[in-house]
Amino acid sequence: MARVLFEKVTKSYGDVQVVREFNLEIADQEFLVLVGPSGCGKSTTLRMIAGLEEITSGDLFIGERRVNDIAPKDRDIAMVFQNYALYPHMTVFDNMSFALKLRRMPSAQIKRRVEEVAETLGIGELLQRKPKQLSGGQRQRVAMGRAIVRDPKVFLFDEPLSNLDAKLRVQMRVELSRLHTRLKTTMVYVTHDQVEAMTLADRIVVLNGGYIQQVGTPMELYHTPANAFVGGFIGSPSMNFFSADVASEGGRITVTGDGYHLTLGDESAAQLKAHGDLKRVMVGLRPKDISPEAVEDNFIESVVDVIEPMGGETFYYFDVGESQIVGRSEGGVSASVGEVTRFRVDVDNIHLFSEDGETRLN
Repeated sequence: MARVLFEKVTKSYGDVQVVREFNLEIADQEFLVLVGPSGCGKSTTLRMIAGLEEITSGDLFIGERRVNDIAPKDRDIAMVFQNYALYPHMTVFDNMSFALKLRRMPSAQIKRRVEEVAETLGIGELLQRKPKQLSGGQRQRVAMGRAIVRDPKVFLFDEPLSNLDAKLRVQMRVELSRLHTRLKTTMVYVTHDQVEAMTLADRIVVLNGGYIQQVGTPMELYHTPANAFVGGFIGSPSMNFFSADVASEGGRITVTGDGYHLTLGDESAAQLKAHGDLKRVMVGLRPKDISPEAVEDNFIESVVDVIEPMGGETFYYFDVGESQIVGRSEGGVSASVGEVTRFRVDVDNIHLFSEDGETRLN
C-alpha cells in the first residue's frame, strides 16, 4: 500500500501537451477516480503511473520512491485494462498465476493464493476454463483476480467496465466497492462515466484539456462545482445552463430573461454582490430543482417539447432561449407535450457562474 504523488508532471507528444502541470497527492488506501471527456489526459496520467508512458517533466512518486526512471515491472503496481488482456490459450488459473510463477513463488503458495482470490471474486469454479468459455463479466473478474493475486501497492483501472452491458456494469461497480473495502489498497480508476465516478470514488479528479478542473469528494463536486464544466459533467441528467440578466428589485437580487424570473436568496445574493456589479451571469440548475408547478415567483415558463416517463420519475424537455432544459418530477406525468407549462425553480440550490462559465460566483 502506498500514496501516489505528482509534482508538476507534464506529458507532451512533440509540441502537443496532453497533461499540463499536474499536481496531485493520492492518499494511501484511497479510491481516486480520474474522469473527463475523451482526450482530456486521464488515461495518459494512469499510464504514467504504470510506467507505460514516459514523463516529459516533473516528478512522480509511489510511496517515498521517485519512479520516473523505474521500469513498470519494478513499480509494484497492477493494472486492469478495458479489453481484459487475458492470455487466450491459458486457463483461468494459469492467467491468474502467471505473474506469481515469474516471481518463482512456490507452487503450493501460488495455488493457495489463486484459489483464495478466485473464491473472493466468485470465480472459483471457473479456474480450469479458458477465456473464450467465459462471459464478459467473468473475464473482467479474472482480469481483476490476476491483479489482486500480486498484492501490489497500487491498483490501476483503465475503464474496466466499459465493455459490459448496463446491468452488469452496476453489479461490477458494487463488487469493486466491496473489493476496495476488503483489500484496503490504493486504487486509481479512469472512466468517462460520471456515474461510475460518483458511486466508486473517495475523491474525484475532473480533467479537461490536460488540466485539473477540480478535485474533491463526489458530493463536493455535485453541490459546489468550481466551474460550469464540472457542473455539467458531474450529475445525471447533467446540469442545465442558460444566460441571465442580473437586476435589483425592491432590495432583492433577481436573475431574469425570456420566460423566467428568479429571486435569489440572501446568501446567494450576498455572494454575487461580492463579485462586483455584474450585469449578466450563467445560471446552472439541476433537473431535480425544476419541477412543473404553477407559482408566482421563481419560475421558468416554456412549451414542453418531450416528456420521458421513467416510472418513479418523469423528465420534461423544453427550451429557454437557445438552451435546452430538463426538468423533473416524481411519479406520473403532470404536463403535456406542446403545452405552455410553468416550472417551479428551487432557488436555494441555484448555481451562478461568470458569463463564460469559468468561475463559480456563489
